[in-house]
Amino acid sequence: MRTAAGFSEARGDQLQVSAVPFAPDATSLEPLQPQGVLAIISNQLGTVINALLVLVVATLMIWFGLRPAVKALTAKPERDPINELLQGPDGEGVDAPEEEELSLIDGIKARLGKTPQARLEQVVDYDEEKAAELLKQWLLQGQKA
Repeated sequence: MRTAAGFSEARGDQLQVSAVPFAPDATSLEPLQPQGVLAIISNQLGTVINALLVLVVATLMIWFGLRPAVKALTAKPERDPINELLQGPDGEGVDAPEEEELSLIDGIKARLGKTPQARLEQVVDYDEEKAAELLKQWLLQGQKA
C-alpha cells in the first residue's frame, strides 16, 4: 500500500488502515411512509396524459381517415343513364364486338378512352329519341338546382 500511495517518510506521511462497511446495516432501515392518492396521481400524470393523447389521435384518425375511405370503397356506383341506354336486354353492350375478349389492360384503356362526348354520340347513334329524352332530363335537373 505504501508504494501504491507514493508514501514517503521523509515528508512525514503516515499510513493507517481501518475496516469500513460498504452498506449500512440492513436492520436499521425503516419502511417508507405510504403515499397519498394525490401523490400517486401527480407521479402518474404524465403517463395518463400520454395515454389520453394517443386515444384522441387514434379516434380522430378513424373518424376522419378510415371511415370515409371505407365508405368510398364500399359505395355503390351512381346510376349512369348513358350506360343504361347502351345496355341491351341481355345486359351486353349494344356495340359489343363479337371478337375475342379484351385483356384487362386493353379493356381499361378502351373505357378510359371514351370521353363523355363520345359516349353521348354513341347513344345518339343508337337511339335518338332516348338520347333526346335523356338530355331533357339533364336540362330539367339543372334548372331545379
